[in-house]
Amino acid sequence: MRRVALAAVVASVASVGCAARPTEEECRAALDRYVEMTLGDDLDVARAGPESVVAVREAKKAARRTEPRYQAAVARCAREVSRAELECAMKAVNANAWEACIE
Repeated sequence: MRRVALAAVVASVASVGCAARPTEEECRAALDRYVEMTLGDDLDVARAGPESVVAVREAKKAARRTEPRYQAAVARCAREVSRAELECAMKAVNANAWEACIE
């Protein structure tokens, strides 16, 4: 009986550890979060006045989304990043912490 219970626990833990990979949409959200975090160092954003800073940030994010490396990162994320890594990245408070999540 104990062996059956132990097997059930092991199977349960294994299935949790094998959670589905993030979707491309989730990967885009994580990458957008990273881009947003890195825009703090962008001179165009720093020079923008308070009335236009949101528009400048959105334009910068939109431009990054069109870059081939962004698209490649989304595909790689969906293929290689674990659910735990993605969740960690989405909770990160800065770009360095985000990068530490995605090993």
